[in-house]
Amino acid sequence: MQKWYHTGIYLEAADYYGHRFGVMSQNLTNILEAIDDSLHKFRQKLKTLNMEDDVNIMIFSDHGMTNVTKTVNITDALDLEDIHVILPELPYVSIWPLEGKLEKVKS
Repeated sequence: MQKWYHTGIYLEAADYYGHRFGVMSQNLTNILEAIDDSLHKFRQKLKTLNMEDDVNIMIFSDHGMTNVTKTVNITDALDLEDIHVILPELPYVSIWPLEGKLEKVKS
């Protein structure tokens, strides 16, 4: 009986560089080229070891990115007297209005 093994590798660099420097930055381009080169070398090594038919490689992303063209200052958009909690969790914000203030905050 054949045994199957699997493992996952998360490469944080593309996400980090994309958020820090922007999707059109040379920094992100450089890191993507380095990741691509590493993947190419890995595939070549599998071929050298005659393992290319024994290993499946899946590449995926946890989200996409786009350039930000407009920002909104949340304190200009909301009356902070109506807010109980604001939790900034880039790239979004969770806003908990005070009891009875939901409709005002939503509009």
